[in-house]
Amino acid sequence: MEKTNSELSSQLSGCRKSDENLPDSCPSGSRNWIYQIKVRGLEPFKVPCSKALPGWTVIQRRIDGSENFKRTWVEYKNGFGDVSGEFFIGLEKLHRMTETRPHELYIKLGKPDGSTSYAHYDDFKIGSEKEYYELKNVGKHSVR
Repeated sequence: MEKTNSELSSQLSGCRKSDENLPDSCPSGSRNWIYQIKVRGLEPFKVPCSKALPGWTVIQRRIDGSENFKRTWVEYKNGFGDVSGEFFIGLEKLHRMTETRPHELYIKLGKPDGSTSYAHYDDFKIGSEKEYYELKNVGKHSVR
């Protein structure tokens, strides 16, 4: 029994160490579509990484209306959907990601006629739940 407890403790310690090695966003030059990341204060979670812009973490995707975006406060706080399809990452995750270091926001809007519009902001930051996840900063805007 004591040996089993020791083995379990060792395995648990190994899991903690592997969590510490996870990136806090999509790695630059990432080739994989879905990554597991670890943001301070949260359990590890999966995110889609942009194939078009390596190193960019996708925070929301709407494609065909298959996911209902009329949600409660709690659902927007925690996130919803399927990261391989339509989803929203969650306000708490966004806050934790943007509170530790500067982040850029890149918005790609596909239109029904097939055209696409882009916007880029160089300093994106979301407040905490106490601040109702207020948009704290977006920085300078540029169109790409």
